[in-house]
Amino acid sequence: MSEPFRPSPPVVLGILGGVGSGKSTLSALLAEQGLLILDADREAAQVLADQEMRPILRDLFGPGVLGPEGPRKTAIADAIFSDPSLRGRLEEAMHPRIRSLLLAELEKGLREGHSVVLDVPLLLEGGFLARCDRILFLEVPDPIREARVQARGMDPEDWRRREAVQASLAEKRKQADHCFDNSGTVADLRAQVEEWWRAEYGLSRGRSHSPRDSSGTGE
Repeated sequence: MSEPFRPSPPVVLGILGGVGSGKSTLSALLAEQGLLILDADREAAQVLADQEMRPILRDLFGPGVLGPEGPRKTAIADAIFSDPSLRGRLEEAMHPRIRSLLLAELEKGLREGHSVVLDVPLLLEGGFLARCDRILFLEVPDPIREARVQARGMDPEDWRRREAVQASLAEKRKQADHCFDNSGTVADLRAQVEEWWRAEYGLSRGRSHSPRDSSGTGE
């Protein structure tokens, strides 16, 4: 996948999958085509560090959560682990800001002619589905995903809580135009992506790429 991908008009690809399914890995493989990656986690870090969030963080977690270099993420994580209700209150404050940043970056990228990948955990819940031309789903058995997140240092209970606030895997799969099996290696996933890319775009770069509706095709 070495030839730059610059269709007219640009396309928007959305990635769905459970926590630990490898969405960042798939994004990286698609970035090799020259697609612009919009990462909600990166935008979340920007929002968390914004001055406007300081009084909200102070109210939620106490003054000790704010250090000279910005919010103490470990203190926030510990507080949320002790009181899961704090996560919902924090997300209620952050999600509208994250969505605004993502939409602004999406519009900017499209205006500049970039095709875009949306790596957004709440892709369905955040109203981004209708902006996508194709939805890609990563299929990974629960035990493998749990082992992966534990290897990254995530507590299994936190993993389950993160899963619980997202749309079900069945609903995500239903919305997908294509499913990738990411239970193996990166090389295995790369081979699937390259095969799909050739089938999807190899002979169709001149066709129209109109945004899909929110019903999905459920391949």
